[in-house]
Amino acid sequence: MQDSKYDVCSTKQEYEKWENDLIAKIRQSGIKENLFTQDGGGPNGAQWNPQGNLFIIATFDDKGASFEAKAYSVKILLNDIEQKEKISWHSSNNKNHIFSFVLSRITWEKYLRKIKPQDYPFIYSRPINELYPGPEVGEVFDLKVNIYRQGKSTIKLHKVFFAAFGE
Repeated sequence: MQDSKYDVCSTKQEYEKWENDLIAKIRQSGIKENLFTQDGGGPNGAQWNPQGNLFIIATFDDKGASFEAKAYSVKILLNDIEQKEKISWHSSNNKNHIFSFVLSRITWEKYLRKIKPQDYPFIYSRPINELYPGPEVGEVFDLKVNIYRQGKSTIKLHKVFFAAFGE
């Protein structure tokens, strides 16, 4: 999954061009940047003062199944609460099917919560005793994306967004 934390476009045309260019790049070389796994500039690798909408791109391999958007449904959960976000399907590349959605800042901010020990494996790349400041600095929200295919099993994606705020 990939996202961009800042609103980078002022017009609808600029946004659509940015989105199309990003999707084309992902089709060609896969997802390279990922705010759910890369170290941000904040304490313990958190995203520092995130703002704006999150543009989420997900790719999944359906074991060679040909792509037909109508064959799939997607459920988006923030902290296990279902969200009604508009899904945009993009033609697949040779290996993966690609879709995207936007989480508005208004939506994702209200789901930020304190960090729990079960979040640690998702947000920290080093042992807890090496974190400075301690593991309780920052806030998170849990994102689950379940992809259902008619008559087939469910594909599940699970990430935790880690943010810290300050001056």
